[in-house]
Amino acid sequence: MNSMNIFARFLFATITVGFSLSLSATPATDYATLTRDVRQIPMSGTAGGLAVIGRLAIPVAISTEQTAPIAAGYFGDQPKGGRMVGFAHTSLSDPSHPDRRQFLRNVVKWAGRSPDPKLACGPGVRHQPWKQLGVNASAISTPPPADALARFDVIILSLHDNQLPGSVAALRTFARSGKGILFTGTPWAAKKEVLEAVNQFIQEAGLAFHGDYSSDKSFSIPSRLTSPYRSALIGIDALTEEKAGRQELAASSLKIASRAVAEGLAVRPAALGLASRVASLSDAAGWIQPTKAKPLIKDRSPVEAMLARYQADQLDSLPADKLPAHPSAADWPGGVPAD
Repeated sequence: MNSMNIFARFLFATITVGFSLSLSATPATDYATLTRDVRQIPMSGTAGGLAVIGRLAIPVAISTEQTAPIAAGYFGDQPKGGRMVGFAHTSLSDPSHPDRRQFLRNVVKWAGRSPDPKLACGPGVRHQPWKQLGVNASAISTPPPADALARFDVIILSLHDNQLPGSVAALRTFARSGKGILFTGTPWAAKKEVLEAVNQFIQEAGLAFHGDYSSDKSFSIPSRLTSPYRSALIGIDALTEEKAGRQELAASSLKIASRAVAEGLAVRPAALGLASRVASLSDAAGWIQPTKAKPLIKDRSPVEAMLARYQADQLDSLPADKLPAHPSAADWPGGVPAD
């Protein structure tokens, strides 16, 4: 190891004041740790996004389109589970850009639960830029043998590695032991079967990649987590309490919670019981009934718009002979003419 790498490793390991390695977790403290001394994250290209579903899952960056190009969570949505971070574009996890270095230092320490974690870089992820960052990084192949993974604290894998589906069993064991996993790539450019395998896995951390994209070339990072309702599960609980009259949400919170729930439903409805909670709210709300005189405008009625989409999807899933008439059908498209 040359003197520059030794110095980088020393600097990386010693700049850790206030860094938490505990098994406790709160979204606010995790966000603060991940974004410490970071106020801007640049990128090149066009990022996809991640649905944020779990109670411990958080968006780390928010685009102007309100998608999350970077998000984090815990395997099993439990503090002892492996910490996971998704980057919806490869450039977001590239340490070669000087304005991303502090952020990526934060990420690998947080995910590895260590001030000096051992990082494994899978195919398609260059380990040399991480070494230059001061990280103890090594290249590995996929699927990785269990004994090869055991010596690492965190692993970073590419969505564009076609061997990735064969790694899921080993990764699940790795995550259950509390070790960290980072996924990076452009979801709309990944192979369908690879993306499905990854989403099937990371939904257990309350996360899921999707293809909605952002045109931003840089993401501003607020000094604190702006809303707890960007998690779909926290959002649906708040909307349920609001419907029951036990909580009152501001208009901005209604929009944020409804969007988070809708995004989760669109990508992984079964994740962590999300769909069943939405079904309960839908039952409590009854049929959403837009009419010509009173159309449903999403910006004004975000909860009703989200539930209307959910109810439409449920109707679409029924066979024709089981399909009930929607209460608004007489208004539009009108009654069915007699034969």
